Amino acid sequence: MAQVQLMHTMPVAGRLGLSRRIASSLANAATERAADVEWDVRAQVAAAFYATYDADAGIAIANRTLLLLEDIARTAQAMYRVGAGQQTDVLRAQVAIARMREDIARMEATRTAAAARLNALLDRPFDAPIASPVLPSFPAELPALDSLVRLAMDTRPMIRAGRQDVGPRIWGWTWRGATSGPISRSERATGAVHDVAQPARRGDS
Repeated sequence: MAQVQLMHTMPVAGRLGLSRRIASSLANAATERAADVEWDVRAQVAAAFYATYDADAGIAIANRTLLLLEDIARTAQAMYRVGAGQQTDVLRAQVAIARMREDIARMEATRTAAAARLNALLDRPFDAPIASPVLPSFPAELPALDSLVRLAMDTRPMIRAGRQDVGPRIWGWTWRGATSGPISRSERATGAVHDVAQPARRGDS
């Protein structure tokens, strides 16, 4: 005799509502993490900006130092020609000039790399000209630590994402504890929220 068996999954009381809350929180957390990418790019742009500024400042100081060394070298050569100086003074001045020129070339290479990185972050050609950066005006004093912490808690997307992540895990543990007895240590470590968030499969008891 042929038999036909019909199966239908009956949702446990409160499970669908809890699953919706969990899914909503997880979606909000993913949105916040996506928004945090903007903060990461801003930090990279700031680092490239200040690297360019630092290189420009170093190059300016090195060029002024090079002018002084060249003046010293000319003076040493003039004194050596009239017999009032020593040849070692001329040689030392020339060595100092050569080293300073090497330092300037190294700093210019660093500046080129920092400018290229800044252009890449701004989605511009790597060799697009970048004028010498000018620092903005900074406040005379930093805000109090508790103000900075409160500002970060309110504005940083990654922190808000962490808050969104906490709820689903707590809800998942609470649901498992109410329906399946004590929660094992492995379930706490891995997060029982997955069992709640996933839809029931056909044939589940």
